Amino acid sequence: MSENTFPVYTADAIVNFYRAEVLTGKEAKYFTKSDLIPVPKPESIQTLYVRVLHLLYRFRPELHSMVPLLVNIANPQYHEATLGITSVFLLMRQFLPICLVHDFALSDLLVPKKQKTLIILSAIMNYLHFRKQRMDMIHEKKSKLRADRDRLQALNKSISEAQKKIETLK
Repeated sequence: MSENTFPVYTADAIVNFYRAEVLTGKEAKYFTKSDLIPVPKPESIQTLYVRVLHLLYRFRPELHSMVPLLVNIANPQYHEATLGITSVFLLMRQFLPICLVHDFALSDLLVPKKQKTLIILSAIMNYLHFRKQRMDMIHEKKSKLRADRDRLQALNKSISEAQKKIETLK
């Protein structure tokens, strides 16, 4: 992880971005720089990751702690505490390679280190900026396509009316 292809932001920039773009309500209000540095708080980092997953995949936070019905576990009450963390970990392992972070480990959730956490959050932040930019471009192209389609329908209608007038004149 020594060479990054994305900028690593400061803790202030990361806090401001996540408060504005990812977190909502009380979470945004109480998320501060002290949650990231000098030692990242695991609960805050886990909440950030859950909110990012919810934002991207619409995976509701309460579903992270539910055991799938097809899984037959002898004592499910023993697994309730670890199920949420495991679910977030597996989804983050699938998502972070898109952000060009390939060495995400379980310790990044349970005992996050300052520098690696800043790098991961910067990578996610960079991806969210890129995604928003591309979504804006797609919306512009869709609106232009709709306008062109409406114009084409109007022109086709006027052509058919002109052809009917020509037929009546003959």
